[in-house]
Amino acid sequence: MDQMDDFFNETELERTLNHISNPTKEIFNGAKLYKAIDKIKGVIRMGDFFYIDTALMNHLEVFDSIKEFSHVLKFDGTVNRDKTDKAKGRKVSK
Repeated sequence: MDQMDDFFNETELERTLNHISNPTKEIFNGAKLYKAIDKIKGVIRMGDFFYIDTALMNHLEVFDSIKEFSHVLKFDGTVNRDKTDKAKGRKVSK
């Protein structure tokens, strides 16, 4: 069981993420990367990728369908503007 398995059972957002995503075989920054197969209006689009930050375990990093950084999402479903600004320019690469 990884961090996301535990994570997916905590809050409404987390249970929703469990239903709208599939794990990929990719690991990014030490965490399993997930792909959205549906959307959460305003925070995750179908085709986006995301993972739980393994250093702090307090947010998700979301990437668009071509794996360019989009935003940092707090566990309450809101965007963390400070962390989003600091992470601009990141890409998921193989």
